[in-house]
Amino acid sequence: MIEGACIRIFTAALFVIANNWNQHNGCQYMTGYINYGQEEAKDDKKEKPYKIFVKDLFLFKENEMAAKKKEQLMNRSMKVHQKSTFSSRMKSRSHLGQLAFPSELGGKNSFEKFGLDPTLVLRLAEGSDTKRTVYEFIKDQRDRFMLEFSLSTKRNTIKRFERHMALKEKQLSKAEKKLQEDAMAFEEFLRENDQRSVDALKIAAQETINKLQMTAELKKVSMEVQAVKSEIAKTEFLLREYMKYGFFLLKLSPKQWQLQQALKKAQASKSKENLDIVLPRILKTRESSDDFQRASSSSEETVLSRGTEGNARDLGLHLQIRPESVSSEDSFEFLLDDDMDYDLEPEIYFKEPEELLQVFTELEEQNLTLVQYSQDVDENLEDVNKREKVIQDKVNGNIEFIVEQKELLRASCLREEEKAAELELRSRLFNFGEFNSDSQEKLIDSLSRKINQVYRVCIGDAEVGSLNPVQKLVKVESRLVELSDLIESIPRENVEAIERIKQKERRQNWKYRGSKRASGMSSMDGD
Repeated sequence: MIEGACIRIFTAALFVIANNWNQHNGCQYMTGYINYGQEEAKDDKKEKPYKIFVKDLFLFKENEMAAKKKEQLMNRSMKVHQKSTFSSRMKSRSHLGQLAFPSELGGKNSFEKFGLDPTLVLRLAEGSDTKRTVYEFIKDQRDRFMLEFSLSTKRNTIKRFERHMALKEKQLSKAEKKLQEDAMAFEEFLRENDQRSVDALKIAAQETINKLQMTAELKKVSMEVQAVKSEIAKTEFLLREYMKYGFFLLKLSPKQWQLQQALKKAQASKSKENLDIVLPRILKTRESSDDFQRASSSSEETVLSRGTEGNARDLGLHLQIRPESVSSEDSFEFLLDDDMDYDLEPEIYFKEPEELLQVFTELEEQNLTLVQYSQDVDENLEDVNKREKVIQDKVNGNIEFIVEQKELLRASCLREEEKAAELELRSRLFNFGEFNSDSQEKLIDSLSRKINQVYRVCIGDAEVGSLNPVQKLVKVESRLVELSDLIESIPRENVEAIERIKQKERRQNWKYRGSKRASGMSSMDGD
């Protein structure tokens, strides 16, 4: 008993010392824990549905049953992670914290005077009757300190997290404000974009209308241009026709009148260059007319020399044309240029149609004479061509005959040369020391037969009797050269295949000959 009382007193003194130490050093953990226990006890006193009355102790059972029912109902409504078992509650000894001490018993002289929680003192005093060693006490104190230290670190961590949460909340609020501002700006941008798109659609519609109008105008203008071009083409066609007629009439006009018109044109242009251009052309036309007259005179002489008197008379009619009449060759071509001055009023030499008809008749007469003259010339040309053809045929026949004679002479020369070579060979053979004419003739005959066989195989039966052995050997040699050239032109694979076939045939021939020889030898042995 004395030891238990000493332990209780020592424990209470330790709590008092710890409380004072916490107050002096600024650590509010123990006081906070004690205050938390006091507040929890006060709340329990207020929230408990029953009160302990000393006078009525029999109601305690009923109140306890009601509290248990209420606790069961509360446990039913609690979540899974909030529930606990009876053993865990007994281990934690949480029921001791729910005890309440009446204020009448303690009054002002209770543990509150010392700043101690009676529940905590009760917990510490519980089990003080059991004996504990100093090592266990120090271990308990160490565990308590570690728990307090872990609680303090967790509280600091919670505070740090709270500060971090506050900072993040501020950042989040700023981000929300920024997002709202961005959303408002984006909405404003969308409104502006919609307005711009509407304006662009209006502008595009107006532009399409303008484009359609412009295309319609362009089509209209292009149609007008095409109409104008067609009119211009028609007028140009008519102008060309009229120009042809005018040039034709200008060609039919006399030279003097053409010269006067050229001078008028040069004076109208008032440039010396035109005069320098016109005068040389006049001289050229005169020279060309003189050349034409000379050519006609020369042709007359040739026709008179070759043709008949009727052709000469026609040519004389052709040359008897009066000089006043104008042909197409005698006209001035410088007035037919494309660079004519259209400002000048065109003039025509012919005033009456009868004059033009008279010129036409003269031109027709000239054309008829020229046609007749050309026909006569064609007939003479045909005669000349026939004569030339006959002469050419005779010359060709003579040339062919001479060539044939030449070939015959050449062949005879070759034969004579071959005979001379053969005679020379025989003379050399006769000059040797031992000579036997019969054996030599037999040798020559056998060689000629062999040469004939080779010639028939290589070339054929043609010209076998007409050629001597030397000529046959020459032809065989040339044939071998041709065949060697052909072999070089043939692909290598084909040549090898043909060689294999020929070798196979040779082996078969050798086998056949060997078998015949063996059969002959066996027959001789039997005999």
